[in-house]
Amino acid sequence: MDLTAPPSAAAVCGDRRAASRIAVECPARLQTAGGYRTGLLSDISEFGARLRTDNPPSPGITVLLQWQTHEMFCKVAWSKDGACGLNFERPLARDVVLETASEEPAAPGPVANRSNIPLGQKRSRGLVAA
Repeated sequence: MDLTAPPSAAAVCGDRRAASRIAVECPARLQTAGGYRTGLLSDISEFGARLRTDNPPSPGITVLLQWQTHEMFCKVAWSKDGACGLNFERPLARDVVLETASEEPAAPGPVANRSNIPLGQKRSRGLVAA
């Protein structure tokens, strides 16, 4: 160990990540013992990811993260302010990280075009005389 070398930027900043994360915007789903939670991956690396979701799970639980055609078991490292940090059970292949980062974000738009919605026929609501 070289004690004369200057500390790395990661050591100075207190960054404990084993790999740098890549910013993404990818729809994802967490499966927990209590059900599913949907959200958006906001960054990813070989060792973990951040998921933005309305109701993040509690730290310490194991979840199944599903995105694109991939899935990975992970442990929730932290949870706050509509997001959670996930540590993958085993490292992702670098090409999976790059594939996730290359996905185009979905363009915002209307859920349905009104001209494509079939209109029903009104039913007569006549009263039956007794």
